[in-house]
Amino acid sequence: MLNWPDLAAKLRWLNGRVLGSWVYLAKPNARSRWPAIKDFRANAHNLFGRQTRFILTIAKLSIKRVEFIMTEIKYHPLVIQTIYAELQQMCLHAESCGEDPSGYDAVGDVSVVSKTIANKVYWYAQYIDSSGKRQQSYIGPDSNTDTQATIARLGSPELQESRDHRRSMAKMLRQAGYTRMDATMEGAMLALSRTGLFRSGVTLIGTPAYQAILHQMGVSERVAIQTNDVDLSVDRLKLGIPENINIEKVLRAWNDKISPVPAMNLKYGEATMKIRGKDFHIDFLTAGSYAFTGRPVRVSAIQFHAEILPFLDYLLEEPQKALLMTRYGMIAQVPEAGRFMWHKCVTAACRPSVWEAKRKKDLIQARTLFNILKERDPDAIRDAYAAIKDIQEPKVFMKKLQSALRLPEMVEMQQWVSMHTTHSHDQTDTLPNEEYEHEQQENRRQPKIITSESPTIK
Repeated sequence: MLNWPDLAAKLRWLNGRVLGSWVYLAKPNARSRWPAIKDFRANAHNLFGRQTRFILTIAKLSIKRVEFIMTEIKYHPLVIQTIYAELQQMCLHAESCGEDPSGYDAVGDVSVVSKTIANKVYWYAQYIDSSGKRQQSYIGPDSNTDTQATIARLGSPELQESRDHRRSMAKMLRQAGYTRMDATMEGAMLALSRTGLFRSGVTLIGTPAYQAILHQMGVSERVAIQTNDVDLSVDRLKLGIPENINIEKVLRAWNDKISPVPAMNLKYGEATMKIRGKDFHIDFLTAGSYAFTGRPVRVSAIQFHAEILPFLDYLLEEPQKALLMTRYGMIAQVPEAGRFMWHKCVTAACRPSVWEAKRKKDLIQARTLFNILKERDPDAIRDAYAAIKDIQEPKVFMKKLQSALRLPEMVEMQQWVSMHTTHSHDQTDTLPNEEYEHEQQENRRQPKIITSESPTIK
């Protein structure tokens, strides 16, 4: 017969051992994991004897739980946040003037060339970068005073000094713990930024956006969640650029090994670009009905396809400018933190079981943002939740959200929803199965023709 008080004391000891073992195993510089596992099993066997198998079963469950909650966050001091704010301000000014996000990291002189499109003149900076490739970065229209000021500054000591200062501050932030993009992702972001896409309404979503949102709040992950993909929403693309962009040609000029990935259904176009031999890809996304999730549609402004992701109308309603940790820093548009948090829960619920790793990553990011926002900006959580009722498919959104929040690891967020919502708002949190299935069947019977045309420049 088990001595339950004694077993409870042993389990408390075990919990400490599991936590200590997990912290050791999670260290990136640990030479070998096996000694820790071997030591742990030996101690468990010596302490529990015949109960070892039972206790190890509990230990495995505990390790899974500890693995989920052990996302350590580093809160940066005010002096570091001040440096971040200064670098962001410098990058915002450079973006408004049409300067290259790399600060024209050129070998030799930077020249300017003009293009006349629809009887209007547009200026581009042209130079050879450090890799030996010729780059052409969009500055702006000839009628813009900031464009003329940027042209006058090209090659001046002032521009060189600004570039060096930005690089110095970015280095300080990386040393303080801010997460820097890896070289491949940074190269892709710079190539896209030089076309003017980020100034034209393209929004960065996914893990790079998550890290930028954390940085905006003065925190970063001690061990950053790494990703090999870039997710870009082209749903609200406003043509602030003079002509449509052949995005495939732009990315091939950056890396000649990148190519489109064929869609699962061959009658649809490609919406993803991938580098051969590397697990790195760029996904283009656009808004659409939940019933058409994953279907590619043509986006004329980039001469490429984008895959439908539901509820983008909610995610992109209040985007913000954020600083990306590249070598010199650059600006990109990212979602608002509260909306990003709730959308991540829904994204996790929408993922199929074969994407379990991505589903867990989504939930970890949602929980991390929740824990930070409830301390620093609880109104952001409340406002983002209240905005759900105003989106295109609120009942479907709430159905998926409740599905995610019913998971054991999401109990804290579920409790928040129970405490902070009114009865009237709760009426939209579920969608009856019969009504939901009927709605989806009707959508399938009457498929919509979805197109995304770029605005015409007059």
